Amino acid sequence: MNLLNNKFLLFLVRLFLGGMFIYAAVPKIVDPFSFAVDVYNYRLLPDFAVGLMAAGLPWLELIVGTMLIFGLRTRAACCIITGLLGVFTLAMFINTLRGIDVDCGCFVSDRSIGWFAVVEDLVFTLLGLWYLQRADGFWCLERLVVRRIPGR
Repeated sequence: MNLLNNKFLLFLVRLFLGGMFIYAAVPKIVDPFSFAVDVYNYRLLPDFAVGLMAAGLPWLELIVGTMLIFGLRTRAACCIITGLLGVFTLAMFINTLRGIDVDCGCFVSDRSIGWFAVVEDLVFTLLGLWYLQRADGFWCLERLVVRRIPGR
């Protein structure tokens, strides 16, 4: 079987990406002020947008991560996750080039950005793109529900 089309591997990637976003969202939801400081320290957004980003982004991460885990609108959820990962990668890349040493703001730990974090996020972005191209709805809750609706 072709490894790139392996439905079990794709399923694991889906669980990994969804779980990673849920894991990243929860501490930000619990302590939005610390996350707002992390967002502010990137120096990429105007001041008025920092609070909006810190308040809204974690909830978006939680929702799309949960959708991916349970297999609900997986392509849409993975598209959002992949887009977010692309933006996160670009933000870290810009600040690494600028020599600004800030906390990643990714998870609970105090982790500075740098080339390793940029490459790591780039790999996650590529995983999301791969899932988008190959996903077949394997073990998706949505597929089970849609099959059981009369007339479909």
